[in-house]
Amino acid sequence: MAVELAKTEGMSVAFISSEMDEMVRTCSKLIVMRDRRKVAELTGEQVSSDGVMQAIAGGDN
Repeated sequence: MAVELAKTEGMSVAFISSEMDEMVRTCSKLIVMRDRRKVAELTGEQVSSDGVMQAIAGGDN
C-alpha cells in the first residue's frame, strides 16, 4: 500500500528495515544512520547493496 501511494500519488513513505535487499528494491532515497546519527544519504545509483555497505562501513559516498 505505501509503495503504491509513493508511485501513484507522489507521497513520501518512511520505513525502517534491517533487510538490505528490501530497502534497495523499494527505495529511491536511503538514509543510513549509526548511533542515532545520519551518516549517509544515498540516491539514484548509490541505492545499491554496495552503496549501502560502503555507507555502513563509513566510506565516502
